[in-house]
Amino acid sequence: MCPISLLYHVDLVTLKLLLAISEEGTLTRASRREGIALSAASKRLVSLEKALGASLFLRNGQGMQLTNAGHTLLRHARQMLQGVQDIHQDLVRQLPANDRVRIIASPSAIGQSLAADLTDYMQAHGHVRIDLQACESEQLVDVMASGAADLAIFVSLDGTERLPGEPYRSDRLVLITAPDHPLASAGPIDFEQTLPYPHIGMHAYTSIYKRYETLHHDAPDMRGHVPDVKSLCRMVATNLGIGIMSGRLYEEVSEHFDLVAIPLEDEWSAYDLRIATLDSERLCPPAQALYSHLLRLQGMPPPTSLGHDRLAMAARP
Repeated sequence: MCPISLLYHVDLVTLKLLLAISEEGTLTRASRREGIALSAASKRLVSLEKALGASLFLRNGQGMQLTNAGHTLLRHARQMLQGVQDIHQDLVRQLPANDRVRIIASPSAIGQSLAADLTDYMQAHGHVRIDLQACESEQLVDVMASGAADLAIFVSLDGTERLPGEPYRSDRLVLITAPDHPLASAGPIDFEQTLPYPHIGMHAYTSIYKRYETLHHDAPDMRGHVPDVKSLCRMVATNLGIGIMSGRLYEEVSEHFDLVAIPLEDEWSAYDLRIATLDSERLCPPAQALYSHLLRLQGMPPPTSLGHDRLAMAARP
């Protein structure tokens, strides 16, 4: 294989497709996720394997699993994609301050309505660049105090009492189970009723489990932790455990998984997404506009197709 030949086949779109296949398990789901026609995605993968002279995936009835060559390329693909992201971040930092809004957000906040709400803002402020960084909840206060961010967005359950902020979205945690799980037909329940069953935790909600253990001196049997919503849903769907997640996130992914969502009745299951700034009067105009935009969304319906009233109805058998 001539190295120059490989350069024509290893582009960012193909590398993102490789990553998507490894995470989604099938070419169909991966092509849908990346917005590529299935035939075009298949052609990209075949061309890449031909250029490499090696198969990247094993195809079987369970989907597509990486070969040794696939694992090797995926490791380099992650590095290359991260490198592109680093380039973007470095260039963003060179922009004039008035053209950039720096946001830090807890992982559990990023996965909810924030992306859709930022899209609405960007449509009206196309010249502005958003610098969004994930930040663990316990670090939010210090990062804001250092002046390294204009806005902080976080979940009120994350132990951020030192950074009170203002509410901009409301949500409720739900329990998700496989349809044949003993709790699937329970209807709204207390979290305590879930303790006899194994749980799959999502890293974004680790603080919730820790807080419950502190308050009640009891903790669920954690079968494992996963990094994202889709991984959680896949593991719960196979009955490896049950999990908790944002009701809004469930609305967005429910059509892709055979799951049941059960509202939690605990007082802490209803919570706010909050937004904070050190001094709203001293924000640059784009950051002031975004801050006002997010505050106006409090009480408005979420940017999803299934409202919370319908969610509660759908959760019942």
